[in-house]
Amino acid sequence: MSSVEKKHFLAGTRIVVAGAGIGGLTFCIALQQFLETANEEIEPRPSIVVYERDTSAHAIGREGYSLSIRG
Repeated sequence: MSSVEKKHFLAGTRIVVAGAGIGGLTFCIALQQFLETANEEIEPRPSIVVYERDTSAHAIGREGYSLSIRG
């Protein structure tokens, strides 16, 4: 019998996140929590690359999004 080792579907993948806004960073945090609490060992770990359009100097002066929570 041949034994075939099944890898996790994320093992060794490269994940590209376009944008370091609320959505992109929330996705990265959720993915990190998933990897830390996974029932099986995921080896090799996936690599995560985040691309952002603006530098921090440009983002300060640019009107972006806002979040308001009211009671």
